[in-house]
Amino acid sequence: MYSAKALGKGRYEIFDADMRANTIARLQLETELRRGIERKEFENYYQVIVNLNTGKIWDLKHCFDGSTPREASSHPESLSRSPRKPA
Repeated sequence: MYSAKALGKGRYEIFDADMRANTIARLQLETELRRGIERKEFENYYQVIVNLNTGKIWDLKHCFDGSTPREASSHPESLSRSPRKPA
């Protein structure tokens, strides 16, 4: 359903092996993240990004590090970025 929606309105997609593999990988990641949270295996880090011309805070980046290699390095692009932009 999400695959068809991503391609636009009035579309359909046939569930195939790639979709199944992606679904299983996403479910495994979610399960590992939930376990990591329960076990307190993550450390939070915040990075302030400052505009050098004005000296004002431009952005705030939230990152976290997991104590197991998969959580720490497998999906940083989907897990480490905070969309917040301070005024």
